[in-house]
Amino acid sequence: MASAGIHSILVVFSLKSRYSKEEVGAILHCLKKLFGEKIYDCMIVVFTGGDVLRKKMSLLKIIWEILSVCKNRKVVFDNRTKDKGKQTQQRKSLLAMVDEVMNSNGGQLYTNELFQELIRAEKEILDLKEGIKLFESIEKSNSELYQPVKKRLDSGGAYKRA
Repeated sequence: MASAGIHSILVVFSLKSRYSKEEVGAILHCLKKLFGEKIYDCMIVVFTGGDVLRKKMSLLKIIWEILSVCKNRKVVFDNRTKDKGKQTQQRKSLLAMVDEVMNSNGGQLYTNELFQELIRAEKEILDLKEGIKLFESIEKSNSELYQPVKKRLDSGGAYKRA
Protein backbone atom coordinates (compact mmCIF):
# COMPACT_ATOMS: atom_id res chain seq x y z
CA MET A 1 0.00 0.00 0.00
CA ALA A 2 1.40 3.42 -0.92
CA SER A 3 1.59 5.44 2.26
CA ALA A 4 1.49 8.94 0.78
CA GLY A 5 -0.67 8.39 -2.28
CA ILE A 6 -0.70 7.17 -5.86
CA HIS A 7 1.44 8.60 -8.67
CA SER A 8 -0.68 6.93 -11.32
CA ILE A 9 -2.92 3.94 -11.81
CA LEU A 10 -2.40 1.54 -14.69
CA VAL A 11 -5.45 -0.14 -16.21
CA VAL A 12 -4.15 -3.06 -18.25
CA PHE A 13 -5.99 -4.68 -21.16
CA SER A 14 -4.78 -7.57 -23.23
CA LEU A 15 -5.53 -6.97 -26.88
CA LYS A 16 -5.79 -10.72 -27.22
CA SER A 17 -8.96 -10.80 -25.09
CA ARG A 18 -12.51 -9.70 -25.77
CA TYR A 19 -14.24 -7.03 -23.70
CA SER A 20 -17.86 -5.98 -23.79
CA LYS A 21 -19.03 -2.42 -23.38
CA GLU A 22 -20.60 -3.51 -20.06
CA GLU A 23 -17.30 -4.89 -18.76
CA VAL A 24 -15.49 -1.68 -19.61
CA GLY A 25 -18.28 0.32 -17.96
CA ALA A 26 -18.00 -1.86 -14.86
CA ILE A 27 -14.27 -1.19 -14.64
CA LEU A 28 -14.87 2.55 -14.77
CA HIS A 29 -17.68 2.29 -12.23
CA CYS A 30 -15.53 0.29 -9.79
CA LEU A 31 -12.59 2.68 -10.08
CA LYS A 32 -14.86 5.67 -9.52
CA LYS A 33 -16.60 3.98 -6.56
CA LEU A 34 -13.33 2.95 -4.90
CA PHE A 35 -11.23 6.03 -5.55
CA GLY A 36 -13.53 8.83 -6.67
CA GLU A 37 -13.67 10.54 -10.06
CA LYS A 38 -10.30 12.27 -9.57
CA ILE A 39 -8.59 8.88 -10.07
CA TYR A 40 -9.15 9.34 -13.80
CA ASP A 41 -6.62 12.19 -13.68
CA CYS A 42 -3.98 9.62 -12.67
CA MET A 43 -5.05 6.81 -14.97
CA ILE A 44 -3.05 5.34 -17.86
CA VAL A 45 -4.38 2.54 -20.07
CA VAL A 46 -1.78 -0.10 -20.95
CA PHE A 47 -2.49 -2.46 -23.82
CA THR A 48 -0.53 -5.70 -23.94
CA GLY A 49 -0.36 -7.84 -27.04
CA GLY A 50 0.38 -4.88 -29.30
CA ASP A 51 1.44 -7.32 -32.00
CA VAL A 52 -2.29 -7.98 -32.71
CA LEU A 53 -3.40 -4.33 -32.55
CA ARG A 54 -4.24 -3.98 -36.23
CA LYS A 55 -6.59 -6.95 -36.03
CA LYS A 56 -8.39 -5.59 -32.96
CA MET A 57 -9.38 -2.04 -33.93
CA SER A 58 -12.99 -2.85 -32.91
CA LEU A 59 -11.77 -3.38 -29.35
CA LEU A 60 -10.50 0.19 -29.25
CA LYS A 61 -14.02 1.44 -30.00
CA ILE A 62 -15.31 -0.39 -26.92
CA ILE A 63 -12.44 0.84 -24.76
CA TRP A 64 -12.86 4.40 -26.03
CA GLU A 65 -14.94 5.23 -22.94
CA ILE A 66 -11.98 4.54 -20.67
CA LEU A 67 -9.57 6.36 -22.96
CA SER A 68 -11.80 9.42 -22.97
CA VAL A 69 -11.95 9.69 -19.16
CA CYS A 70 -8.17 9.38 -18.79
CA LYS A 71 -7.40 12.02 -21.44
CA ASN A 72 -6.44 9.38 -24.01
CA ARG A 73 -3.32 8.36 -22.07
CA LYS A 74 -2.37 4.95 -23.38
CA VAL A 75 0.70 2.83 -23.97
CA VAL A 76 0.87 -0.26 -26.16
CA PHE A 77 3.23 -3.12 -25.33
CA ASP A 78 4.21 -5.69 -27.93
CA ASN A 79 4.75 -8.77 -25.78
CA ARG A 80 6.29 -10.87 -28.54
CA THR A 81 9.06 -8.53 -29.62
CA LYS A 82 12.60 -9.77 -29.07
CA ASP A 83 13.99 -6.39 -30.08
CA LYS A 84 15.71 -5.04 -26.93
CA GLY A 85 15.50 -1.51 -28.28
CA LYS A 86 11.74 -1.76 -28.73
CA GLN A 87 11.34 -3.29 -25.24
CA THR A 88 13.36 -0.42 -23.76
CA GLN A 89 11.32 2.12 -25.73
CA GLN A 90 8.06 0.59 -24.47
CA ARG A 91 9.22 0.88 -20.84
CA LYS A 92 10.46 4.43 -21.38
CA SER A 93 7.15 5.35 -22.96
CA LEU A 94 5.25 4.06 -19.92
CA LEU A 95 7.52 5.85 -17.45
CA ALA A 96 7.27 9.07 -19.49
CA MET A 97 3.48 8.74 -19.32
CA VAL A 98 3.67 8.37 -15.51
CA ASP A 99 5.86 11.49 -15.36
CA GLU A 100 3.34 13.30 -17.57
CA VAL A 101 0.53 12.33 -15.19
CA MET A 102 2.52 13.55 -12.20
CA ASN A 103 3.33 16.85 -13.95
CA SER A 104 -0.24 17.41 -15.06
CA ASN A 105 -1.33 16.91 -11.43
CA GLY A 106 1.20 19.43 -10.18
CA GLY A 107 3.35 16.71 -8.62
CA GLN A 108 0.54 15.96 -6.18
CA LEU A 109 -0.08 12.33 -5.31
CA TYR A 110 -3.62 11.04 -5.59
CA THR A 111 -5.39 10.66 -2.27
CA ASN A 112 -9.00 10.58 -1.19
CA GLU A 113 -10.85 9.86 2.02
CA LEU A 114 -11.37 6.17 1.25
CA PHE A 115 -7.72 5.72 0.33
CA GLN A 116 -6.68 7.49 3.54
CA GLU A 117 -9.07 5.27 5.50
CA LEU A 118 -7.46 2.18 3.93
CA ILE A 119 -4.05 3.45 5.02
CA ARG A 120 -5.34 4.06 8.57
CA ALA A 121 -6.96 0.61 8.66
CA GLU A 122 -3.75 -1.00 7.45
CA LYS A 123 -1.81 0.77 10.22
CA GLU A 124 -4.40 -0.33 12.77
CA ILE A 125 -4.10 -3.94 11.62
CA LEU A 126 -0.31 -3.79 11.87
CA ASP A 127 -0.61 -2.30 15.39
CA LEU A 128 -3.05 -5.04 16.39
CA LYS A 129 -0.72 -7.71 15.04
CA GLU A 130 2.12 -6.23 17.10
CA GLY A 131 -0.16 -6.20 20.17
CA ILE A 132 -1.08 -9.84 19.60
CA LYS A 133 2.59 -10.79 19.29
CA LEU A 134 3.35 -8.95 22.55
CA PHE A 135 0.40 -10.61 24.31
CA GLU A 136 1.49 -14.06 23.07
CA SER A 137 5.02 -13.39 24.27
CA ILE A 138 3.77 -12.35 27.72
CA GLU A 139 1.44 -15.35 27.85
CA LYS A 140 4.33 -17.68 27.00
CA SER A 141 6.52 -16.09 29.69
CA ASN A 142 3.75 -16.40 32.27
CA SER A 143 3.19 -20.02 31.28
CA GLU A 144 6.89 -20.77 31.68
CA LEU A 145 6.88 -19.13 35.13
CA TYR A 146 3.72 -20.94 36.20
CA GLN A 147 4.87 -24.46 35.20
CA PRO A 148 7.21 -25.03 38.18
CA VAL A 149 4.53 -23.76 40.58
CA LYS A 150 1.89 -25.99 38.98
CA LYS A 151 4.21 -29.01 39.15
CA ARG A 152 4.87 -28.41 42.82
CA LEU A 153 1.16 -27.98 43.60
CA ASP A 154 0.20 -31.05 41.54
CA SER A 155 2.77 -33.16 43.36
CA GLY A 156 1.24 -32.24 46.72
CA GLY A 157 4.00 -29.92 47.70
CA ALA A 158 3.18 -26.56 49.22
CA TYR A 159 4.83 -23.22 49.21
CA LYS A 160 5.34 -21.49 52.54
CA ARG A 161 4.10 -17.97 52.88
CA ALA A 162 6.52 -15.42 54.14
